[in-house]
Amino acid sequence: MKKFLSHTRALAALPLLGAIVAAPSAHAAATIVILNNDAAGVGFNDTTPVAPVGGNLGVTLGQQRLNAFQAAAAKWGATLDSAVTITIRAQWTALTCTSTSAVLGSAGAIGIFRDFAGAPFAGTWYNESLGSKLNGTDLNVTQPEINANFNVNLGQPGCLDATPFYLGLDNNHGTGIDLVTVLTHEFSHGLGFQTFTNASTGAPNSGFISIYDRFLMDLSSGKSWVQMTNAERAASALNSRKLAWNGPRVIADLPSVLSFGIPSFVVNTPALVAGRYDSGNAAFGPPLTTTPLPGTLKLANDGTGTLTDGCEAFPAGFFTGQIAVMDRGTCSFKTKTLNAQNAGAIASVIVNNAGSPAPALGDDPTIVTPITIPTVSLAQADGAAIVAQIGSGVTVTIALDNATRAGADGFGKGLMFTPNPFQSGSSVSHWDQLATPNLLMEPAINADLTHEVTPPNDLTFSQLRDIGWVASVLPTAISRTSGDLQNTALGAPFPQPISVSATPGAAGTTVTWTVVPAAGAGASFPSTGGNSAVSLTDASGNATAPALVANSTPGTFTLNATVPGAGTTAFTLQNDPPPVAGSACLVDTSQADFAAGIATNTDITASPGDVVLLNPANLDQQNLSLSNNGNGINNVNWAGQTFVPALTGQLSRVDLSLFCSGCTGTAPSITVSVRATDGSGLPTGADLAAVTFTTSTSGAASFFTATFPTPAPVTAGTQYAIVVRNATNPSVGTNALTRSTDNTAYAPGQRVTSANSGGTWIAATTPSDLGFVTFVQTGNAPSGDFVSRRKDANPLTTTTWDTLTFNASAPAGTTLQFQAAASNSLAGPFNFVGPDGTAATFFASGASLAQFNGNRYLKTKTLMTTTSGSLTPVLNDLTVCYTNLAPVDAQGVIKNARTRTLVDMILSRTVTPAPDFDPALTAWNHAFAPAINHYLRDVLKFKTDLQYWLFGPVGNWNQEGNTTGENLRSAMAANPYLHVLVQSGYYDGATDYFRAKYTMWQMDPSGRFQDRMAWKGYRSGHMMYLRQEDLAKSTNDVREFVRTTQPKDGQPAKH
Repeated sequence: MKKFLSHTRALAALPLLGAIVAAPSAHAAATIVILNNDAAGVGFNDTTPVAPVGGNLGVTLGQQRLNAFQAAAAKWGATLDSAVTITIRAQWTALTCTSTSAVLGSAGAIGIFRDFAGAPFAGTWYNESLGSKLNGTDLNVTQPEINANFNVNLGQPGCLDATPFYLGLDNNHGTGIDLVTVLTHEFSHGLGFQTFTNASTGAPNSGFISIYDRFLMDLSSGKSWVQMTNAERAASALNSRKLAWNGPRVIADLPSVLSFGIPSFVVNTPALVAGRYDSGNAAFGPPLTTTPLPGTLKLANDGTGTLTDGCEAFPAGFFTGQIAVMDRGTCSFKTKTLNAQNAGAIASVIVNNAGSPAPALGDDPTIVTPITIPTVSLAQADGAAIVAQIGSGVTVTIALDNATRAGADGFGKGLMFTPNPFQSGSSVSHWDQLATPNLLMEPAINADLTHEVTPPNDLTFSQLRDIGWVASVLPTAISRTSGDLQNTALGAPFPQPISVSATPGAAGTTVTWTVVPAAGAGASFPSTGGNSAVSLTDASGNATAPALVANSTPGTFTLNATVPGAGTTAFTLQNDPPPVAGSACLVDTSQADFAAGIATNTDITASPGDVVLLNPANLDQQNLSLSNNGNGINNVNWAGQTFVPALTGQLSRVDLSLFCSGCTGTAPSITVSVRATDGSGLPTGADLAAVTFTTSTSGAASFFTATFPTPAPVTAGTQYAIVVRNATNPSVGTNALTRSTDNTAYAPGQRVTSANSGGTWIAATTPSDLGFVTFVQTGNAPSGDFVSRRKDANPLTTTTWDTLTFNASAPAGTTLQFQAAASNSLAGPFNFVGPDGTAATFFASGASLAQFNGNRYLKTKTLMTTTSGSLTPVLNDLTVCYTNLAPVDAQGVIKNARTRTLVDMILSRTVTPAPDFDPALTAWNHAFAPAINHYLRDVLKFKTDLQYWLFGPVGNWNQEGNTTGENLRSAMAANPYLHVLVQSGYYDGATDYFRAKYTMWQMDPSGRFQDRMAWKGYRSGHMMYLRQEDLAKSTNDVREFVRTTQPKDGQPAKH
């Protein structure tokens, strides 16, 4: 049974005074002390007389509370092993309550530490109790290890009415909330079942991940939180039922704890919404079985209030033989199902009223009527899409899927709680609620939990073992050893073994392989039939992926390999498109084109669509001397910090220390700007630069980065002000800027405040300085280079590289030079050289790249320099053209080639072998390709990632057995009014004029068609209309041809 009573956890707590040390609890391997932090007459010191209950022999309310705390401490003391005493500072206070919900309590680590002696992972935060255990000494003897705060009003009117904590030690809690269970849960957070990363923003605490993060793996990307960006971590925290615990101990113990079977909800019709949907189970009613339950959905209408909530009785027979669909809200889940059952429903579906995933549905012990029909839940968006089609008749099948363990992925990794929207204090730091049986560390306290924390009852100790409470050998690094940067044909296996090495080496470490993305260009593992698979390391730490087969979509994709602890390494693989013969040009002109390359001291964002020298941001001013105090802000009450830059340049970035006190729900967003100051040192005038972004609801202070889209010009020695205000306020709580204890932390400036949205400003009444860092751009780098994306000709046989052209500018005092490199392997090597084959020369625009012929891949390198920090060369676009040669048969005849002439097709005669290099293509490719790309992208604003092909791919040009000439002759014989005009350029080297005339002779050896066949020649090449004189002549020839070949009015056709 699940009681959905919210609780929160604290990532850090402030030291409190007046603590009283209690005796240590009974233990076997660790000493855990409860530190009584309550005032006289409160909490543990409440002298209200009570009778003993459930083995708790205390005679006052305070004594029984302390006994319950000590019982939970004893459980963990008997389970853990540490030579360092663990102290839990505990107090009872008034926490958030309503008559129907309450915050039960919270607990968390007071201090976190990294890079101490004995730490298994460098640059990684550990909670103090675990860190001290690993170090062998108390890392901070002046403070306790864990802070615990519990609701003193629970069960009283207005605070989860009539549902108090059960203080017995026997777990016989009835309808009450078992305090020992809640304490065991909360102490687990303090012992390490929590992340210190800001999961709503993805920002690690002070830039360092926590030991907890090292075992979090996103199932969509197969990527560890260790290697993710902040944005990726924030998205992963919202990826419902797609974030998993990748710890080896949990994976080993999970089969003994979790059972097979998750709800399966499949829509059969209509096709618009057909498919399987994520669904949640219920703690009441008969369990689902593997026997499918088919039915038709019917939307609730109880005739009162919210018609679809099912909280009032339905008319008799309203749902007879159908499956009821009801919206969450107003009354208990069990009430809804009972009303649907009484109206004849065969099952009920409850649609969530907020986000995802589909929730687990808790029991209502006040309802004693037996529930005889099954109930499942749907996520809000899924339910809305299905309900919208109910008028079309939605048929579904509900069953139990026994192929997957409830609360795990297909490889036995435990699923984490990642609802969308984010739930501060609960998201990421709990197991998913789909787990069956219920786990201690779910975000809800469930009535069926025991006091046990080890398998086969629970996975909490298994998780603590993974993070270091029991010594084990875990990889601290993972690296690719073979198989990166390889390619294969569509539908073919990748030829090279794909392998990694995890160090230190140990046999049996699980490596998870995940193809990303799951759609588009990618691959699958035949061994699993999906885009993920696992393999185990050998004694040296080496592991090889199972066979991987490309799908039918060409393109490049990523294969992630992830191990517990060390994290993820990525392979780049490519599915080759079918090769084609012909000529094409590859153009780099957009920001996306350049983003695929590698910039070294160059910048592709400062001037979007161009490459320029980097103007780096240099750290200038800062205040890092901070306290635990803050300056609250909202959309009316603003705060600021004045500062004096030491550098003249562009202020491009400001970092600010922020936290949100008591915040829940939607995270606030803030606007950060820079303003001038007046003679009194207060902000004045309009914003010189500004940016708005979302922060978080975390109570732990961390730095947030404000990067200005347009930097603010600043002058060294001149005072400016950083101005901060809420753009949107948090749903609950106060957003705050961290400040120092006094105004000596940053002497050149001061904290300032405004109570009227920046209308007037005053120096802060409590002098202090905000936590901030400024970054100023002072000039361009003296040199840099840009390496282009890898250009793939993908030839049928071999490639001739034609020309390199570019549009660029290089002001006086700057240089802009180009080199190129080629290879027949994705992985290279690519050695950049100029036209003489050395690194001492450079290509001019329009230069031939023939020296790289025969290589499939080519890259270019742009080298830039400047002697003035205010000037930079600019690369606007770069074009590389190539020709893929067609295959030649044993007689030297071109196969599948566009250049085969009509006479060859008719006579099937042998022609001379194809030339190794056609100079005509080099002469014009560089002119046509940039022109058409410029016209499409810049004039027509047509954006596409498709290549523009000057030649092909247009089909199979192997025309052996072709009868086109005979067909044309037959048509002319059958239709006496059919005339033919052939126009040729005398200087056309591809389709020469003589072959056209020869074809005409072969079509009419008797001479009967001579009056209906005409040939016109022009002193031009292939496109004779490019010469003005021949354009006029050819146009007149066409007009005359049309005029003279038209039959007279009324003239009959002759046969």
